[in-house]
Amino acid sequence: MKNNNSLLRHLPWLLLAVVGACALGVVALRRGEAINALWIVVAAVAIYLVAYRYYSLFIANNVMQLDARRATPAVL
Repeated sequence: MKNNNSLLRHLPWLLLAVVGACALGVVALRRGEAINALWIVVAAVAIYLVAYRYYSLFIANNVMQLDARRATPAVL
């Protein structure tokens, strides 16, 4: 049951990544034609949101090793 719940939690982010990939595909494949700026905006927003969600989590857990139990200088 936990695996299914985990998949459902990541499904909206997966859909957003697919939308961003499709928007990037439209931008890449329209050589020589006028492109609506909305495709570029959608691709950029999708990339930024997915990166914010997953890359920031990676940095917080593995690089900075944040710990919620650790007291901040303001508490000490």
